[in-house]
Amino acid sequence: MMDSSMDLSYSNNPEVSNRNPSKRVSSLGRSESSMRSSKNKLPLEKLTPANIGPDYTIIHVIDENKNKEKDFKCSLKILLKHMKYFEKHLNSPDASEDIDISVHWDVTIFEWLLNYIEHNERDEKGNDNIKFYDVVTKDGDGYKTATTVKRRKPTFEIGTSISILISSEYLKMDKLIDEWIDYFISKMNEILRLPIDMSWISSNLQRKVIF
Repeated sequence: MMDSSMDLSYSNNPEVSNRNPSKRVSSLGRSESSMRSSKNKLPLEKLTPANIGPDYTIIHVIDENKNKEKDFKCSLKILLKHMKYFEKHLNSPDASEDIDISVHWDVTIFEWLLNYIEHNERDEKGNDNIKFYDVVTKDGDGYKTATTVKRRKPTFEIGTSISILISSEYLKMDKLIDEWIDYFISKMNEILRLPIDMSWISSNLQRKVIF
């Protein structure tokens, strides 16, 4: 069984190039804030490559700024539905191919995006039990689910709003962009006072905000 890996990295100049045996995909998305919770811990469960299966993928998030790494087991179908960026990279002709993704990203922002997707799926299906992703840890040749918490629906915060906007545009999360624009209009004065380089915001997004 072939392993296919993708490296999604922070860069001012996003580009795609081929590396054997992996693909390297440059990207961006940074923030300094975090979200914490401490209740409703879930039990450990060992996951092996065999039971991860072709319907799921492991995403390794590497955050150099915070010197942190975190791994997520995600439903491939739901990931492709909400993060359109991955469509051209993860629609493999071999349905049994293992897919490995390494993401150089702010770990808090990336997990916020995963949590957003999960709660959108729950809202769409009217089912609060839908689980899109698990936090996992390496365990020999496989993975096990990490002790985690029951996840609350994420909310916009002024301090992380620009990072979420930039990340959602790059990952092609159109629904999230539309929701962010509504939030920006309601909190525009506070957001514009943030000490953030607004040049990261693309001209396309600027036009959407104006109109």
